[in-house]
Amino acid sequence: MFKAYFVDGKNTADHQTLRALAVSIGLDSTEVQQVLASDAYANDVRQDIYESQQIGVSGVPFFVLNNKYAVSGAQQPETFLGALQKAWSELPQNEKVEGAVCTPDGKCD
Repeated sequence: MFKAYFVDGKNTADHQTLRALAVSIGLDSTEVQQVLASDAYANDVRQDIYESQQIGVSGVPFFVLNNKYAVSGAQQPETFLGALQKAWSELPQNEKVEGAVCTPDGKCD
């Protein structure tokens, strides 16, 4: 989404664009269209907005890690790394999941 909007200049509010982006990452076109034509996630969005207001989000970007640590605005990589390491170190061992890693160019392995 970020690449499509900020780099490629695509209109990410356009349903056709969203559907094409979703299909490009392996989502089913029909299911995507059904979600876009519905309000299936409206309550989830309202809940996200409410929670953001409760923790004092007043601008973007704003990142919340582990529902505990916040990083607001454009920060140095070291700031993000420190917050990520702190949040990771506090996760119970059984909640740590190893998995695919995605690079800035969108490739995941």
